[in-house]
Amino acid sequence: MVRLLIAILGAVLPVRANAECTIDPARMNFSLSSESLAIRNTMFLQLCASVGGELVDITDPTLVGRLEWNPRSLSLPHGDYYPTEAKRQRWQGTVVLAILVDVDGSVHQPTVLVSSGHRVLDQAALEYWGKVKFTSPARLDGRPVRALVYRKMPFKIR
Repeated sequence: MVRLLIAILGAVLPVRANAECTIDPARMNFSLSSESLAIRNTMFLQLCASVGGELVDITDPTLVGRLEWNPRSLSLPHGDYYPTEAKRQRWQGTVVLAILVDVDGSVHQPTVLVSSGHRVLDQAALEYWGKVKFTSPARLDGRPVRALVYRKMPFKIR
C-alpha cells in the first residue's frame, strides 16, 4: 500500500510542478502591452522550466498573504548609472524590466519589457540591475523562492 502511494505521488508531483509553468493572464496584476506581455510570458515559461517549476510572479494576486517580499532590502551599485552620452544628448525615458531574484537574493536575467526608446538607456538599466543583490529573497509560506520581479528605472535629466 505504501509503495502504491509513493508511486502515485511520484507520478503526480512532477505534473504539479510543471503545472506552475503556465501563463494565466487573469492572475497577473501588471499592465503591459501585448508585445511586452509576450516577452514576459516567454521569459516566465523559460525560467520556470529551467528551475523545475519553482518560480513565483510577485504580482500574482492569488499569493497575497502567502508571499513575503521586501524590495527595500537590497544592495545597490554605487556610482552614476546614467550614461554620459545619454546625458549629453539629453535622452530621457523609463525602462521597465523583469528580473529573476534567486533564493539567495542574487539577480539573474534582467530583461527589458518596455524600452525607454533609447538603446543606450535600456542597456544601462540592464547593466545596473545585473549588479543588484537583494539581501533576502521572496518567501512563499515562509520558504525562500525564486521570484519574477518587475522594476521601473527612470532616466530623467534634472
